[in-house]
Amino acid sequence: GYVVRLDYVIVVSNIIICQSVVRQMIARRDFEALRHAKKEWAATKIAAAYLGYSAQLNYIFAVADIITIQKCFRGYQTRKSAEKIRRSATRIQAMVRGTFVWKEFQHVLESREFAAKLIQKVYRGFVAYEGHIEKLASAIYCQATIRQFLAKKEVAGIRRWRGMNKAATRIQSRWRSTEARREFSGNLESAVRIQTIIRGALGRRVFEHMLASRKSAAIMIQKIYRGFVAYEDYIMNLATAILCQAVIRQFLAKRELARRRHRRSINESVT
Repeated sequence: GYVVRLDYVIVVSNIIICQSVVRQMIARRDFEALRHAKKEWAATKIAAAYLGYSAQLNYIFAVADIITIQKCFRGYQTRKSAEKIRRSATRIQAMVRGTFVWKEFQHVLESREFAAKLIQKVYRGFVAYEGHIEKLASAIYCQATIRQFLAKKEVAGIRRWRGMNKAATRIQSRWRSTEARREFSGNLESAVRIQTIIRGALGRRVFEHMLASRKSAAIMIQKIYRGFVAYEDYIMNLATAILCQAVIRQFLAKRELARRRHRRSINESVT
């Protein structure tokens, strides 16, 4: 009975050993399958994360390139628009200045024409007055001559008839001629003084009118120039602000790109 029991114990022990070996092999096979599945799952996750990171990095690069292209294109459009505005402003200034210069020239021509007509009028009046003075002097001289002739004739008659007052006749004739010359000289000096006063008044009036027109033209030119300077300052400030925005955006994009590249290099070094 002991031998049979011992054989039974040995057989049971062998069976238990075989079962443990089989179970160990089954457990190892299941463990290898589970580890292989986990490795595939981990590889899939890593590949998905890497592809997502690559897609995100490509998206960031594309956005940075688009921002740079937009910045360059906007800068080009801004410069082109500023150049177009500057050319338009220059043309408008040239047209406005030409218009004002033409108006001033027309006004000067009208003033000169008016002054010329006025000078002609005054000169013709002076010539007419001088002719009148000459005619008056001639008439006075003729009267004096006729009176002298009549006086001489009368004196001769008196001499013939009476033979007297020869000295008195000469004194009268000399006195009358002296009075006539004195009256002519006085009339001539009065005419010259009147002409001088009239010419001075007309010249002052024309000069004041020209000063007023030049002052108004100078004020208008200053107004237009100040408006142009203010508009040019506004355009320059606007262009400076746009340039500053573009520089700031470029700096931020470069910093973000450097940060993403740094993260990418860290992740690559870790993997």
